[in-house]
Amino acid sequence: MIPTLVHGLQPRITPHHMGVIIAILLVSLFRPTDSQLLPCRDDEITFALTQCDDANGQWRVPIPYNKSINCIPKGKPPLRIQNCETSCPAGFSYNLANLNCTQCAPGTYSVGNSQTYDEWSVLPPGFHSQSSGFGGLEAGSSADQAAKGTCGPKTWLPRGDFISLEETEGCSSALTLQVDIVQNGGYVEFEYQFPDSSTMFTFSANSHECRSTVTGGDATVDTLRLVPDHTVRSSWLAAKLDLPRGKFTLMWLGISMINMRGSSYNPVRIRRVQVVGVKYSKSCNECPAGTFSRAGASRCEDCPLNQVSTRKGSGICIVCPDHQYALPGFLQCFDRIPCTTSDYIRRVGPCSADYQNADITYEWISPKICSDAGVVLPPASQIPCPRCNPGFYRHNVSTCSACDPGKFLNANGICAACDGGTSPAYKYEITNWTYLPNNIDAFCWNNSALGCANDGGWQLNGDSITTGYGHEDDVLLVMQMFTGGFRKVIQQKYFGQLSFDFELVCKSPQCQLKLMVEETDSYSSYPVKTWTGSQPRERFEYLVPQNASLGFTWIFVKTGEQSSQATTKPRLFGNDVLRIFSINLTNTVEGGADACEPCSGSDATCLKCGPHEIWSTEFKKCLACPPNSIVSEVDGTCLSCGANLIASGKQCVSNCHVSLQNGEKHYDLTPLKGTHQTSTQHFFQSSGEEYFHTYNISFCEDTPATCATTFRRGALSAKSQVSGFVCRSTQLMASGKGPNATTAIQPFSSGKEIVEITDELPKEVITTQKLFSEVVPEFSSSVAPDFFYRFRTLTTALTNCPSGRSTVITMR
Repeated sequence: MIPTLVHGLQPRITPHHMGVIIAILLVSLFRPTDSQLLPCRDDEITFALTQCDDANGQWRVPIPYNKSINCIPKGKPPLRIQNCETSCPAGFSYNLANLNCTQCAPGTYSVGNSQTYDEWSVLPPGFHSQSSGFGGLEAGSSADQAAKGTCGPKTWLPRGDFISLEETEGCSSALTLQVDIVQNGGYVEFEYQFPDSSTMFTFSANSHECRSTVTGGDATVDTLRLVPDHTVRSSWLAAKLDLPRGKFTLMWLGISMINMRGSSYNPVRIRRVQVVGVKYSKSCNECPAGTFSRAGASRCEDCPLNQVSTRKGSGICIVCPDHQYALPGFLQCFDRIPCTTSDYIRRVGPCSADYQNADITYEWISPKICSDAGVVLPPASQIPCPRCNPGFYRHNVSTCSACDPGKFLNANGICAACDGGTSPAYKYEITNWTYLPNNIDAFCWNNSALGCANDGGWQLNGDSITTGYGHEDDVLLVMQMFTGGFRKVIQQKYFGQLSFDFELVCKSPQCQLKLMVEETDSYSSYPVKTWTGSQPRERFEYLVPQNASLGFTWIFVKTGEQSSQATTKPRLFGNDVLRIFSINLTNTVEGGADACEPCSGSDATCLKCGPHEIWSTEFKKCLACPPNSIVSEVDGTCLSCGANLIASGKQCVSNCHVSLQNGEKHYDLTPLKGTHQTSTQHFFQSSGEEYFHTYNISFCEDTPATCATTFRRGALSAKSQVSGFVCRSTQLMASGKGPNATTAIQPFSSGKEIVEITDELPKEVITTQKLFSEVVPEFSSSVAPDFFYRFRTLTTALTNCPSGRSTVITMR
């Protein structure tokens, strides 16, 4: 090869250049031309589709099966397809060679023009998890400081049948998935658990053009957003969002807004995601081991009880021998062991019509996995009709009831009124476990469908309640007891006492009992104590430090963390149990009473006192509270209003006049009547979300400030609303202007009551200099001193707020 002339110049060729030219020549000599390539065989060809064009068409192009094949697909020219919305039903895949839908073979499945994610042993392909610090916490708070160094790279963790958001307070956690909706009528639907309101949880579909709009009303579709409703305890809800054609990034975003205080429940769980409107399935997927499918299947099924499949792509299941068993989804059969007394349960029926006897029956735990070589079921029998718990009487053959309000159950078993100056000593004392009281809920939770031996999980034994036998080793057994609050202070700052007798009988060294307390109004929860391993019978007592609607939760696990996959091994710890013999919660506002006690304060069940009077146990009559004081709703005592506050009905308020420096400075704040609003700076998450906080404040008189969720989804409007002197909501931003420009979520009352208005720096305030740096300090101290509105929300000690949660507003 002779180098060509360029602009009439003869290039100079050095030995180095010659080496390059020779290498190029060698490549050219050994690379076959199209005329030298052989035609591809049919098994060497596959097909691909180009992107859909503006005419709603695309091309089918033949290509070699892989890059190592050197052939040319002669006789198969590109083919024009006039419709981009080709689809196949579930159970079929699209054959690009024949341009038709082909039924899936046994052992495989296809979801058609949708993608379904319901197996979470690992993070599915296409999903990404990201965590970052949350910039929206109050500056300088302990949570703000902690979040800067504790947010891990990933906080969405696969847990087998679901993926769980396990975040740190002050962290933002995003789970994302990119999808391409190519058909009309597309949507995404997911099933979730969201029991904790201290986490902000949103779902959005962001277009790849990066514009943002909230869905609803006249909004556009560049970004569609859902604010999922809260779920109740262990229930699941489904949320659905319609998607137009286009490419979107789906994002599930969780932000821990308020201190969660060590809740044992993950705030958000997602167990199933389905995206409809994507391209057809090019091939059918193999079923995993432990499952099977028939021809044309849209999903794989677990092998039935006592049947297994040991390999992927199985179209049938193999039956276990009679001396072995397998639960649904197992990969192998296991030997049956002889039945013991732990393999059946005892049931107590209702009392007879004359309240003399009750029937007892026995039945095997289902499914039965033991062999008949062991014990047999005891015969049915009778016991005396069980007594009701203290303070309750036999209402009918199957239920017990408390006396009417203001009455107690006397020694003769009759509901009677208390003497003057006394009131029923309400409590929840449970010593009889033949029935479950109305304020107690007990359940079993597990990843696999048959992990729990029965629906309730727990077993009533008359003298005790146990977590039951026959459950899988990774189940979660939960019992919750609820109360609406307490009547008075019983000891210093405590309002009631919870005590219970229990024992842990465990073979597993990891078995664990955890006692939790939850404020049901705020969803805040915190741990009380944890016991690990076998424990002999003992009595535990806990003084309750707050007067609120509470839920007490007992959580029992056998092996610590739940398995990330369905159980496929024999039960090792089937006989590990928690046994609770008695529970007693005192001083409640409801429940049963078998005695009366002296009235305290303004106890509503005692003699009626005036609006500013309390009952005196010393003088046995109503006494007026001192001037400028109110009757505390917490303990019924007289409570003096703080500095610059006056008594107004049941609360202390400001009358818009403030006096400071021993009366030398007076301020008329009448123009501040009503509710005022202020907002923080705007914050941005790494995921692209823009938001800010809005505070509504009531400075004068008793007009409450309210904050509510403004998100609406069709006819459904979220009901979450809070009120107080100060409240906060989080505003999610969207593009454009008008009513859909922001969405208010996560309302939170940050000032339920006003404590005082003072010029003395409250201990909650570290410094105010940075807030008012433009004002000369000498001017503020000599002419117009700073003064402080101090509000209180919770008096209960929190992990990051040992003195409770307060809000201070500095005025200058």
